[in-house]
Amino acid sequence: MRHSRLAAFFSLAAVLSAAQALSSETEGRRWTACGWGGGGWFWSSAADPLDPDVFYMGGDVDGVWKTVDGGESWLFANRGLSNYAVYSLAVAPSNGDRVYALTGNGVCASSDGAAHWTHCAATKGLGIVAGRGGSVHAIAVDPSNPDVVYAGGKNGKAAKSTDGGASWKAMSYGGESGGAVCTIAVSGRDPRTVLLCSRNGGLYRSQDAGSSWSRVSSATSSARAVFWAGPNAPRRWYGAFGADAVHVSQDDGVTWTKLGEASSYECRDVVCSGEDPLVVHALFANGYSTFISTSRDGGSSWTRSWNFAYDHAANPTLSGQGANGSFSGLKNLSISPADPDRIHAPGNWNPVMSHDGGRTWRESCRGADISCHHDLQFLGSDVYTATMDEGTLRTSDRGATWSGLCPTVWKAGLSGHHWRVIAQRLANGNTRVVSSVSPWANAGITYPVKVVWSEDGGRTFTEATGLPDYRPTANTMWGEGHGRAMAADPNNPDVIYLGIDGDPTSGRCGGGVFRSTDGGKSFSQLPNQPASRRMFYGLAVDPTNSKRIVWGACGDNSGVYISNDAGASWQKKSWIGDWIYNVEITPSGTIYASGGNLYRSTDHGENFAVAGSFSGGTVLGIAVDPADERRVWVSVAPWSDDATGGIYETTDGCRTWREISGDIGFIQPRVLRYDPSRHELWAAGNGLFRTQIDGEEYACEDAVERPMIMGLDAASGSVSVANAEKGASYAVYACEMLGGEFSPVGRRVRAKSDGALELGMELSAPPASMFFKVVAFPPETTGILHR
Repeated sequence: MRHSRLAAFFSLAAVLSAAQALSSETEGRRWTACGWGGGGWFWSSAADPLDPDVFYMGGDVDGVWKTVDGGESWLFANRGLSNYAVYSLAVAPSNGDRVYALTGNGVCASSDGAAHWTHCAATKGLGIVAGRGGSVHAIAVDPSNPDVVYAGGKNGKAAKSTDGGASWKAMSYGGESGGAVCTIAVSGRDPRTVLLCSRNGGLYRSQDAGSSWSRVSSATSSARAVFWAGPNAPRRWYGAFGADAVHVSQDDGVTWTKLGEASSYECRDVVCSGEDPLVVHALFANGYSTFISTSRDGGSSWTRSWNFAYDHAANPTLSGQGANGSFSGLKNLSISPADPDRIHAPGNWNPVMSHDGGRTWRESCRGADISCHHDLQFLGSDVYTATMDEGTLRTSDRGATWSGLCPTVWKAGLSGHHWRVIAQRLANGNTRVVSSVSPWANAGITYPVKVVWSEDGGRTFTEATGLPDYRPTANTMWGEGHGRAMAADPNNPDVIYLGIDGDPTSGRCGGGVFRSTDGGKSFSQLPNQPASRRMFYGLAVDPTNSKRIVWGACGDNSGVYISNDAGASWQKKSWIGDWIYNVEITPSGTIYASGGNLYRSTDHGENFAVAGSFSGGTVLGIAVDPADERRVWVSVAPWSDDATGGIYETTDGCRTWREISGDIGFIQPRVLRYDPSRHELWAAGNGLFRTQIDGEEYACEDAVERPMIMGLDAASGSVSVANAEKGASYAVYACEMLGGEFSPVGRRVRAKSDGALELGMELSAPPASMFFKVVAFPPETTGILHR
């Protein structure tokens, strides 16, 4: 029976999809990165050979950034990148425009300084893919020929290309079973000399450009990285040999001697000044704790650096921590060949840069947004966001600067993943901010899901009461329950619903839907729950009927659940053979639900139809223009690091769609929000971006707002309109179904003054359900209302 219903459903979906033509605006659409820098984990770095201001940085979820001002600011450089997990980077010493990245699905190559990338697909088939924690400098370029590239993978495989990455040939070096290839390095004296570090297999050396290899017996099996000392000591190499600290070779890597710096920490990377071979910098780590040690006499004496200066303006998370911080989880070092005083070190939360040869360090991440944003809300001129790891933040200048709200310092039981945020203006003029939190485990303690609230604009926060005192684990999306869904009643800001995934277990109430009637200060679990409590973002309250709550469920019993009695009972209103990750309800009461497709109901959830089908992943983000419900945006994400997915727009009620991903730095946002006051679409996921929707006429601060229907008097046949512009003509149009053709239902009226006006309608017997819009001449700008 289930199979036959599935076939019938998707035959309908195929018919609908055939009518939904897709077009593309992937080149022309411009997106502005508007998130802060830092907060995630940066893994790789490389320097331009000639320009000391140019460095590249790679992250584990956001791809590549580039700085052209010595680390003062960073820009996304992901156009064409096939995968966002970038664990090794290399720049050709003979051509700074040639950049190579080792990613989670192979090597990507750029010939224009990372403005565009091409996937070297053959590397994935050869096993040349990066591994988290294993790759340090696992890709290298011949110093004299930018087309000759070496790369190693997480499973010990290695390969070489002689045509700039177009084709690749596997190399057998004899240590493939030793774990990930950590480093490959090529001699600048003789490019036929190539050294390779295997994570647990030691150091290997080739004298014929990779055709044959021999194990270096004088090097320990914990070799992690090697670095050629430069033209002033052409046969000298330095090595980072893990627990055996720093070594030096004076004979092109044949024999190695341990240097003076000793530590209980592992030595994970080493770089050397190209001008002075006696100046060497080594990176040591023990878990998150990290220090950088510098010798200026060839390794006889060393000076350790542990701290750096924060840039709280660029990275506002944990802004209460003080002026200086300790290095955390640094992964590798890159040094500028053009200016060896410039050294860059990526790592956890705060990548750092030195401009004085390692004597002092400062945070360098402005614009390198690696934050994982899970919610975004507008309130007046303010924008609030909730992010994994970093908490709740606010901007009042559209992303130019941000302020951290909660937490501002690390605090056990509170610091962790923030999922959803609600911002409301209260009757007394104060601002209420409510966020859901999954605190990090700490010292063996797993903390329950929490909600924090503020009624002083985010200056102070208090924990809500009434939530479970444990973390559910049964029937959850990611192994344990999280408060990823939260929605406020549009008609009563004190009523807030929270969703936590997870079934009840013996003696424990589990997750599900919780309600607050005091603005998030306290919650109670609803006595009856949907048949599946496994969810992602799927929770919404119908603005046309506050008792109607919609829940999107995943896993067994997945689908759309609706309560028409404020959560007292739930019904699975429509059979959809899909997991439902998100739901959105428009001002007119139309319900959108997303999973493998976009689904829509215009009868309060009694029936759903496919409103859009897209390739490249799951439909996650949904946004609707409240002034014109025919305009809808969705985002598609693949649940992987692969750079597939996209952002799509319809302006005709889902009949046709076009891709508007354009030049966005991260193509698979999880959240979309439309700001009608500025006519901007914001995309939140790994990174935060915005784009102007309605063209340049709305881009200025003093632009005239488009007209919006504020009220409808069916008895008198009048429509009240706000944002009218003096001298412009307006008329009322109507249609019986969203996506249909609008027809005029009244004469044009010229506004005599700025502000509001009344428009008359001429409808003798209007249907029970009808959509109205106001059109201004010229140009056409609309406000829409559903009756």
